[in-house]
Amino acid sequence: MVQAPEPPQIPESQAAPASPKQKSSVAGTAVGVMGAGLFVWIAVTLFIEGQVLAGFSGLGAGVAFVFVAPVAWVIGDAFRKFAHPDLIFAKGAMDLAGKRFFWMFGPQLIACAIGFFILFWLVIAVSDKH
Repeated sequence: MVQAPEPPQIPESQAAPASPKQKSSVAGTAVGVMGAGLFVWIAVTLFIEGQVLAGFSGLGAGVAFVFVAPVAWVIGDAFRKFAHPDLIFAKGAMDLAGKRFFWMFGPQLIACAIGFFILFWLVIAVSDKH
């Protein structure tokens, strides 16, 4: 009986490229880590000023933003897919580059910024009370 040869093994370095969903989650996580860093900086500033409760709320907002940002990124990406125009008219190369950049990242970053400002508002509300 003749056996068929085994299919060749593909090394991991030549494996299929990352899907858009994987790239999206990496970008959302990166934005989350950068925003969390900003919240930690705010918390350290509040601790230095003597507002301990507000500092802890800033640290909590930083931890929360690590989880909020990827979710906001996915929501913004869904809106981008819904609202993205079929044609983009531009006056020149730089205008076209700006519009393409906006439609690649704009809605996702706006959604992350909204999540950031909501958490920032909560930190400010706690620091105003004490």
